Amino acid sequence: MTASAALREVQDDVAEYALYTTRQMGVISAGLESRQKEGKNQYSKEPCPRSGQPKPKTEILSDAGIDRRRAAEAEKLAAIPEEQFAEIIAEKKESGELTKTAVMKQNTARVNDNGL
Repeated sequence: MTASAALREVQDDVAEYALYTTRQMGVISAGLESRQKEGKNQYSKEPCPRSGQPKPKTEILSDAGIDRRRAAEAEKLAAIPEEQFAEIIAEKKESGELTKTAVMKQNTARVNDNGL
């Protein structure tokens, strides 16, 4: 194996790990309950008390250093069925295009081809 082939293999392994980690973050993010933030009651100007209630999803994600865009992307990856996700990763590894964007585009193409 040449040095460049070994480097490509390591890069693909790191990218695959990052994709699975991001996907797991999406599973967790999707499971968080969205709530109105204290003081942001949509029906009145009175604050919403939160005694004993969990933090809103956006606040939990923010505390973890995750912005809305990144959480949304992770949730999109999490929405891909596990078997299909693994197939896309294998295809992209083989073609040398293993990136989050490539995986998401491939999934969109599959969904469009299947008419879902």
